Amino acid sequence: MNIFNIFNRLIAILLIISLQACGVGTQSLLGSVGNQANISGPAVGPTTSKTIEQTEQAQKAAAEAPSRKLDIVVPTFDPGITETKDGDTPTWPELRRAEANLFAIELKKALEHTNKFGAVRVTPDRSATAALYVMGRIDTSNGGSVEIDIAVADISGRDVIDDKGGFSFGTKKPKLHNVFKTKSFSHDVDEKFYKNPRNKTKNPYQPVFEDAAAYVVKLLEDVDSKRVNDLTKLTDMRFAASFSEDAFAEHMDVKGGRVVLTSLPNEDDSMYQKIRAIRVRDQLFIDELQTDYDQFATKIAPSYHLWQEQTLTEISARQQAKRDATKAAVGAALLLGLAIAAGQSATDNSYNPVGDSIAAATAVTAGAIGIGMIGDSIKNVEEAKMHNELIEELGDSVEIDIAPKVVAFEEKEQKLVGTAKQQFAQWRAFLKTIYELEKTPEKTL
Repeated sequence: MNIFNIFNRLIAILLIISLQACGVGTQSLLGSVGNQANISGPAVGPTTSKTIEQTEQAQKAAAEAPSRKLDIVVPTFDPGITETKDGDTPTWPELRRAEANLFAIELKKALEHTNKFGAVRVTPDRSATAALYVMGRIDTSNGGSVEIDIAVADISGRDVIDDKGGFSFGTKKPKLHNVFKTKSFSHDVDEKFYKNPRNKTKNPYQPVFEDAAAYVVKLLEDVDSKRVNDLTKLTDMRFAASFSEDAFAEHMDVKGGRVVLTSLPNEDDSMYQKIRAIRVRDQLFIDELQTDYDQFATKIAPSYHLWQEQTLTEISARQQAKRDATKAAVGAALLLGLAIAAGQSATDNSYNPVGDSIAAATAVTAGAIGIGMIGDSIKNVEEAKMHNELIEELGDSVEIDIAPKVVAFEEKEQKLVGTAKQQFAQWRAFLKTIYELEKTPEKTL
């Protein structure tokens, strides 16, 4: 054996040792081919049917887990319109109702941008079906400042914020829908924002929605795949029970105010299959509704952005006008007081030609200036009133417009009219009619 052959054998031995040290022996390399799960039993020959079934289920679960994400419904916000003791509302109702839709749309976009959830859909109310509900309420929106309250719940009725605890949500805030605790988010818009041409197409309120979306992600970051699967199944059952409580409510129970899934109907059950088909059509309808919301947002965006910018300017002007009015009123009072004092000095019994002339001149001058400042005060108050009226006009100009639509399910058609909420209610009634026809086998569409 020459030195060259000895060297080759030495290299081969070192290579084998290296592979074994790294855990990449012949057996492990072969074992990784085909992506087979590790199972107990003989290393060769066929395995039992039970083992094969368990392996296939494990592989299916592993394949589905990364792609399964919870769907979210974002109902249109509570506009936060409350009546004062005098019966007047402190906000402009038309504008707030428009913002209730706009804010839900913006929160939806922010949630989508996190890439942590499945489908995120805006709906007219919280009666829609989804695994998660992110609900909002408008506290403040005046162009310069915005504050919203957010509540989070899942399909079982669990208040996620309440369960998590440890967050600095405002305990003094009323619960959303008198049920769910809330977390508040606020943002003050810098006046320079509107002067930057790069911000022309940006939403000055955007930070508040991004913060809210990040908070929702934080709340739900520890939801495991089993919980995702359970909520998804419960979502199907609650949707089914909304059409036939007698047929599907038996698969659920209510414990501590929460709905618990206790069983599932047979996959071959004809009514269950029809319910699932209706559920798919319902999701498609809500997906189509997203186009209506997007068109609404696009339509009013120019007016609304103008309102935001001008309102911030008008509020600043109004506040300055009030300050000027106060200063003018105080200054007028002081000068009128000086005029009165000077006049009294001029009519004093002790005669002083020089002093009395100065006092008389002072009285006339102070009186004239004081009366002028009173006029300025009234003018500034009127100016502040004018700014208020301008804001109201801007608010009244923002309206919601949703066109009627005709929907179809197989051979049946229904015309939907009214607001988004009214159309959604009509749609659910239409689906109920479809189900009633379908649940009798001899009736076909």
